[in-house]
Amino acid sequence: MSTYAYTRGTLVAAKVRVYNLNGWGAYSNANVAGASIKTTPTRMNTPVEVTASSSQMTVSWASLTATEDTGADSITYYSLEWN
Repeated sequence: MSTYAYTRGTLVAAKVRVYNLNGWGAYSNANVAGASIKTTPTRMNTPVEVTASSSQMTVSWASLTATEDTGADSITYYSLEWN
């Protein structure tokens, strides 16, 4: 398998062939639907305080929605940390 420097959104169509002691077989048909290259999301915007009390705090943040921000994939989880 080779590694290529594809960029996010590049459509890649794959085909495969096999080898045995008698040589290489023919390539399969290409997967013409292909697969789009996806990447990790960009950095989230800074969360903002919505409400706060002595026992709890509510924060809010803007979701990433643009393809270049989401890495061309759905955002499935958020991790919120505090110190």
